[in-house]
Amino acid sequence: MPSSKIEVITHTRRVGVSNYSKMALDRVVSTCNNIHYSLYIACERYILSNYPHIRHWVEDLPKMGRSSFTLDDVRAQFPDMSSESMHRALDRLSIAGKVQSIWRGFYAIVLPEYGLDGNIPPVEYIDQLMAYAEADYYVALLSAASYQGASHQAPQVFQVISNKQMRSKTVAGTQLEFALKTSILKDGIEQKMMKSGYVNVSVPALTALDLVRYPSRSGGISHAASVIAELADVIDFATLDEDVLRAEPRATVQRLGYLLEDVIGEAELARELYEKCQQMELRFFQANLVPKQESKRIGYSSKWKIVINYDVEVDE
Repeated sequence: MPSSKIEVITHTRRVGVSNYSKMALDRVVSTCNNIHYSLYIACERYILSNYPHIRHWVEDLPKMGRSSFTLDDVRAQFPDMSSESMHRALDRLSIAGKVQSIWRGFYAIVLPEYGLDGNIPPVEYIDQLMAYAEADYYVALLSAASYQGASHQAPQVFQVISNKQMRSKTVAGTQLEFALKTSILKDGIEQKMMKSGYVNVSVPALTALDLVRYPSRSGGISHAASVIAELADVIDFATLDEDVLRAEPRATVQRLGYLLEDVIGEAELARELYEKCQQMELRFFQANLVPKQESKRIGYSSKWKIVINYDVEVDE
């Protein structure tokens, strides 16, 4: 009897395909594939089971393409170790600069390429962290803009929008800042390749919308406008999915249109956005340029129905 996939195929060819129905052959090959996969997993578990200490296991994880792990992973790897011993070992690794505790139960491995200070860029573990948190996400706002050519970003802040409420926190001197958006549409996201794998990042058009939608996280409306001005060459409303635009608050769309046309001076881009809104039959309603701003009315944009209650200044 053949004992491997290769032998099955050889045996099949030797006796003739006529002795096997296509369906039966598929079942044989599928079974052998499953056996080989199971053997691979068993071998991997056997190799990993020979680690006497957590430190040795952590040191070898990058060789297997992993740059992070969870407490549940440790428990599965060292089932006979007490919880107290496990936490002491992880604390020692953290003090030694081998790992960083990013979230409760989630650790990132400090690789040599992170330099002497051992600060791990959040973009290298954010995808694994959000999978651990079981949340949809994308890198957003100023952080997304920095990957799209803008230089007006906050270097010590890494901004993420998620569909799950997550508390912002500081990790190794960098502020992980989360904003909540209950509906995250994949059509507004592109994947960018980092050292640790692919990461979700908002497309430039959505980045611009978010900068206007969350002005307090963008450094204020003037700073948001300055960043959007830098992104103008890569923003494309024509290809932006209609559902993404429809999911945004109407006032956000109107404010962005006004800023592009009357403040930043990108008339063509503003026209592109306006025509898309017309095609989608989006109705505009009067809204303040800066919400909850008590300052005096300066002017009014009848096209975008925006009450101008703040003098926006764009950095050159």
